[in-house]
Amino acid sequence: MKIGNFELGQGRCFIIAEMSCNHNQDINLAYEIIDAAAEAGADAIKFQTYTPKTMGYTQGQQGLAIEGGPWKGWTPYALYQAAHMPWWWHDPLFKHAAERGIMAFSTPYDTTAVDFLEQFDPPCYKIASFELTDLELIRYVASKGRPMILSTGMASEGEVVAALEAAGETRTSFDDSKAAVLHCVSKYPTSPSEADFNGMYLKTGWICGYSKHWGFSDHTLSIGVPVAARVKGACIIEKHLTVSRDIRTFDREFSLEPAEFGIMVQAIRDAEIANRDERSWRKAVGEELDDPEAFSRQFRRASGKGRGTYGP
Repeated sequence: MKIGNFELGQGRCFIIAEMSCNHNQDINLAYEIIDAAAEAGADAIKFQTYTPKTMGYTQGQQGLAIEGGPWKGWTPYALYQAAHMPWWWHDPLFKHAAERGIMAFSTPYDTTAVDFLEQFDPPCYKIASFELTDLELIRYVASKGRPMILSTGMASEGEVVAALEAAGETRTSFDDSKAAVLHCVSKYPTSPSEADFNGMYLKTGWICGYSKHWGFSDHTLSIGVPVAARVKGACIIEKHLTVSRDIRTFDREFSLEPAEFGIMVQAIRDAEIANRDERSWRKAVGEELDDPEAFSRQFRRASGKGRGTYGP
């Protein structure tokens, strides 16, 4: 599966910096987040494309107030109105990401957003966990023939299968190699104890008939949790990025700051190097140039003997 020029499953994880609403409706802040993502080593920056109206809400139909979590007390209309990214930003932000050398793509929440995004030739589309059961939207996105990444927060096994089968129905322009699935816990923020790796549907192997590529969409404030996901085999990591948690945004409680994001990226890359299977231990022994322990081996003790040639 290829996303732009990035091929999944080739030893290097695809790392997505999620902007979400951390732009705080300030385009200069959005530029800063793209810059921070590029400098931290992310492979892509992801936006969200919606308005209150495309989410099904108007000022006269605000919906019930949210009862808990970081958005407590907000009606859906007020939340989406305060958090959405103005659509005219997409053109300059896509261009800025290209200038910074990272891919840009977005999560559409309805078919009008898909049609709008097509003009930017995005390398893929993301289906959010809350839209995983919107099979009409999934079929429409699949019809565009681009790779698709689907998050599975809240979903049952049957709902994930239904989503992937809906995508596969448009096989004239979409095939199974273009779908990747992200394990996700739709709790904001998520504690590391709730990441539930042992309960991942993807670990059981039932999904292999639908998609060979899986990853992790992380809502913890941890660096170690996404690294653990990579070691377990995730080929995509998605993580929220903010310029500063001091900026009061709706997602700040589960967003990394730039320095933290950079540490996470480097830790994932270190884990990939340490976990690679390019040579066996037996083959490495005795290869002086490639063996990191070759020099040290001369100083180890043998039973009943002193140190090596150069030892005290």
